[in-house]
Amino acid sequence: FYRYATGRKVLYLLGAFALGGLAFLTRSVGIALFAALVTGLIWQYRKELIVLVKKNKVLVVVVVLAGIGVVVFSKQLGLNHYTGVFSKQKEGGLSFGAILKGHFIEWAEICFNLSIAKVSTVLTASKAELLFMLAGILFFAGFVYMLFFRLKEVPFIVKAYLFFYSLLMFNWPFYDPRFWVPVLPLVAAVLAQYVRGASRGGEAASYKLQAAREGGRWSVVRAVVFSVYFILGVISVGYLTYTSLNRELFARTQANGVYRSEYETFFYGKPLDPSTRPADP
Repeated sequence: FYRYATGRKVLYLLGAFALGGLAFLTRSVGIALFAALVTGLIWQYRKELIVLVKKNKVLVVVVVLAGIGVVVFSKQLGLNHYTGVFSKQKEGGLSFGAILKGHFIEWAEICFNLSIAKVSTVLTASKAELLFMLAGILFFAGFVYMLFFRLKEVPFIVKAYLFFYSLLMFNWPFYDPRFWVPVLPLVAAVLAQYVRGASRGGEAASYKLQAAREGGRWSVVRAVVFSVYFILGVISVGYLTYTSLNRELFARTQANGVYRSEYETFFYGKPLDPSTRPADP
């Protein structure tokens, strides 16, 4: 889509929507990409659309009525297959606040490169959740600030996709950091763009970071952050390798021990603890 926006070649636009459609068919979260493409197209021709709306007010009324019709007949159109996921989870007692809390914890886990389950073995579960939730709020707020208020050079289509994806995810009633994997490359690119602006010193948005860099402090901060992140990654990989090779520990820790009976039966022919019960009897 970016190539279309800069070169106005229709082939790029058709390719973008075709790939967006395939993404939606593969995973329902692909609707965020399709929404971003439509929004990007509207933004690209916003001046022409304003003129069109002023001249064709009837067309606006038709579009609004069509939108209302989609909402009213969502069941017949099959949209409830997706929206029903949200309503069913909330009916089961999962509040919107709990959903937000879980996704902020995911952001902290990604940025810390550390699972909250590991921290919960040192701190109490409530303290670990509070720590990760507050950290996740700060991380996400900082990213939003950089993306929408500091980095003007980031293409609108990227901002639109990250917006719609985040909007969908913060309403998604399931917890798992892997849900953010599709946008992590873009998140990393945004951070790299911000750091690049800081290193050049030509952006007003990164003036303070540039001043710190000239004083040598930025290099120290960057080295510390990289070292901590790298060390945490090594520890995580080491722990994962250790639990993978230790069958007894693997059975007790994999999926929080939910399938302990099944794993021990597979490894040893029977559960090591007679009190354990199969997860799927």
